[in-house]
Amino acid sequence: MMRDLNKQAMQLIKARAKSQGLTQEVLAKRLGVSLPTIKRWYGGGTITLESLGLLVNQMGLTLTEVFSSIENASTPTFQYTDEQERFFSSNPDYLAYFDNLLRGYSPDHIQRKFKLPERECVSYLSKLDKMKLIEWLPKNKVRLLVTGEPVWKTGGALVTKLRKDIFESFLESESKVHSHFFLHDYLPEDKDELTRKLQELIEFSKRANSRAKFKIDKSKPMGLYVSLQSFRWEIDSYLAR
Repeated sequence: MMRDLNKQAMQLIKARAKSQGLTQEVLAKRLGVSLPTIKRWYGGGTITLESLGLLVNQMGLTLTEVFSSIENASTPTFQYTDEQERFFSSNPDYLAYFDNLLRGYSPDHIQRKFKLPERECVSYLSKLDKMKLIEWLPKNKVRLLVTGEPVWKTGGALVTKLRKDIFESFLESESKVHSHFFLHDYLPEDKDELTRKLQELIEFSKRANSRAKFKIDKSKPMGLYVSLQSFRWEIDSYLAR
């Protein structure tokens, strides 16, 4: 198992090293090992956990981040049907209930956590069973009929309704300390540089999210919205007839 993880980690490391211009010769010199050793590691040869940690540190990563990336890449996904998306977009409480089931919580736990009346729980379970998302078993036990992370359909009912609600809630947040919205003019070379820096920020945010999964008690939900695109609005449009 560990050997398989090492091989997957090495694929990520090689891609990262290439993006940063780190050659095998440079890595060998920095780590104080021979070039044949680096080549053996790159080829999937045996590497100790300590050496793997030193190697990923050269990429600005940690083992936790690397293995989290591997785990996220191998996480299965599924899509709701159009009918399921339409129902959930009109009944977000059912979506929330099902999301808790996907996270591994039992119906009894969800009922206690949200102080739900018994009749509401029965309604949730009955409908989810009819939509073929769960099998409702005796004593309010359930068997999930889908596995992995749900992926909302592009342009689907959930994206249209709930992402709009989520984004509006995000923009209406009272905390504006780190919120900035600019309408600037940029030269092509500066736009390219901004694009590169934003991609670095996005990659860092993904790694930070992976680290947070290992320290749930210390993490808190935060919103990050990043966008760089052509923008045609201008104040003079209000004078146009």
